[in-house]
Amino acid sequence: MDWIFKFLERYRFYHSFLEWTSRVILPGFNGLPLYTVSVFFYNELRKEALFTKASSLAFHFLLAIFPFIIFLFTLIPHVPIPDFQTKLFLLLQEVLPTHAFLAAESTIGDIMNNRKFDLLSIGFLSSMYFSTNGIGTLMKAFNKSSLSPETRPFLKQQWTAIWLTFTMVLLLVVSVTSIIASELLISWLRREHIFVGGLVSFSLQSARWLIIAGLYLLAVSLLYYYGPSRHRELKFFTPGAIFATILAIIASILFTFFISNFGTYNKIYGSIGALIIIMLWLYFNSIILLLGFELNASIELSKRSIKVEPLKNTYRGTGTQAQA
Repeated sequence: MDWIFKFLERYRFYHSFLEWTSRVILPGFNGLPLYTVSVFFYNELRKEALFTKASSLAFHFLLAIFPFIIFLFTLIPHVPIPDFQTKLFLLLQEVLPTHAFLAAESTIGDIMNNRKFDLLSIGFLSSMYFSTNGIGTLMKAFNKSSLSPETRPFLKQQWTAIWLTFTMVLLLVVSVTSIIASELLISWLRREHIFVGGLVSFSLQSARWLIIAGLYLLAVSLLYYYGPSRHRELKFFTPGAIFATILAIIASILFTFFISNFGTYNKIYGSIGALIIIMLWLYFNSIILLLGFELNASIELSKRSIKVEPLKNTYRGTGTQAQA
């Protein structure tokens, strides 16, 4: 990408933009100018094998998804709600792609209609094993990005990965519950002929997505704070966590739009098209998680380097301002 910067150096607006970023200090940047942090961020991304790490993370989480789905479906016969299985089956028929639903219809029906405690335990243990491995891989990536050696004993690392996994699952359940609850509330208001158009409907929808965004920010902040070996001097809510949350929202909107309008995976690959979509979604979210932490690491590393070499990676004396 160096050729892009060389090309932009010909234009005055680019130099004006650099001067502006050398004066701007964003909240959470520890008094460092935006330009200084951006330079470190860019250099760290060039050195790190970001996409290789993201592929590894996506693979581990993909392995964890299907046992977790089996575990959830095996729980359904134990839910004491009338006609819950029938309603959920109809919902899956509407949500899943046609080929994917037809391919999995008999298996899903068998799991949902029969109480199989062996599948319940196998699904739970398998999903926990692969999810914990994914979180453990993420923790190693965080330590490497922040140049912090792992100082925690092995058992403490495993315990941290386990309780972080449980917390992520809990937050996921709360997010899904909030989506379902908001839809049920809107349906009830319409059924009772209570006005839900215009401002009321917009407010309910906005509140739902704000809650989901807040839960995502909380989940990312937990991973960024407790994942690395050294975290005591860090703040819980960081610029990287906010950056990752914003990126995740934008990526979800763009990804949904692309799949709805331009995706032809089901036509080309048939029933495995849904699997490809899930893999891509996990891959993009893994990249976003790593990007957010790289931003936090860049802020910390640039702060350390500025103390030793005030003028390094700065624009026209920015380092002096950063120290001040």
